[in-house]
Amino acid sequence: MNKKLMAVAVAGALAIPGLAFAQSSATLYGTIDVGVKNQSKVNTATGNGSVTEVSSQNRTSNRWGLKGSEDLGGGLKANFDLEAGYASDTGALDNSAGDTFHRMSWLGLSSGENSVELGYDYTTNFKITAKYDPMSYTYTGTTPVVGATGVRTKNMVQGQVGFNGVTLMAQYGMGEVPGSSSAGRNTGIGGYWSGNGLTIGLGTMQQDDGTGNAKNTLTTFGAAYAMNQFTFRAGLLTQKWDSGYVTSSTAASVGIVGGVPAVVPASVKTATFEKSRLAMIGVEYAFSDRVSGRVAYYDTKVSAYAGGTDGKKKLTMVAVDYSLSKSTTAYAELDHNAYSDADVSTKAGALADGATGIGVGIVHAF
Repeated sequence: MNKKLMAVAVAGALAIPGLAFAQSSATLYGTIDVGVKNQSKVNTATGNGSVTEVSSQNRTSNRWGLKGSEDLGGGLKANFDLEAGYASDTGALDNSAGDTFHRMSWLGLSSGENSVELGYDYTTNFKITAKYDPMSYTYTGTTPVVGATGVRTKNMVQGQVGFNGVTLMAQYGMGEVPGSSSAGRNTGIGGYWSGNGLTIGLGTMQQDDGTGNAKNTLTTFGAAYAMNQFTFRAGLLTQKWDSGYVTSSTAASVGIVGGVPAVVPASVKTATFEKSRLAMIGVEYAFSDRVSGRVAYYDTKVSAYAGGTDGKKKLTMVAVDYSLSKSTTAYAELDHNAYSDADVSTKAGALADGATGIGVGIVHAF
């Protein structure tokens, strides 16, 4: 009887407007991309050759996650996002560390265009560059743009303010190294303006290495303009490493082609490359509500410190999307790579100069 009375009392309290609690919502979402791709000039122990394989996330990164929000009243909301990635051809996690939510893991508050988030999330540079990347962060395993933005940061506080078409963002990633506030630290600031079909973005980010004595500075600048069925996009991304910046030997050996150098203990070799520049330009055309095509060009150049070798990479891409429904898209793409000097790799599995890829596939979002 007491339990029944307690239940009635709780139900009655929740029914009183002044004591009502908002319900939070949680949504399961994700994407799965699978197809077939033929790649020429893949390095082997005896030279190079072509390979045809079932491709995983050739166009769109495979992911699944849980996201949600709760209305706290007065326009204030609590939000969260937990996101993991996987390989569709094997079902395995797509990160070597085996982390579960290695794509996103954050909780925050928002009110209109203003927000603050804490946890593991995309960097401000990454979010700004998304506005004018010619491929809009599709085919990220082929294009070099993601590695030049810093991608994500752990242990981060990130804020955003929006007004009159302007969005300003700032981040602070804590290195969490005892005795040093700079070791492993990550800071960034930037924003973009949108109006009359035009978007212009600018951002800068600084990554302090594991010693706290050297840094890697990344900047992004670009614009996009939509006109009738056309959308034009262009951008410039740069990186500058201090000579003592501590990197892994793998990251240092391939420069920005392999992405932003990882912060590791000081016992590992210091940076080989001094600076890099990535220029990109492209156009998208909507043939109809279902069919769109893109042409993009990425030009990467890295400059080494004394005793090192400079490198270049030029990538040309053509891609076509056909929407089978609101959730399912078929695609086809062609990409061609030209490498020179330091960016020419002899490692098994790496691409040789003149490598060409042709892929078709299908991606479903749920």
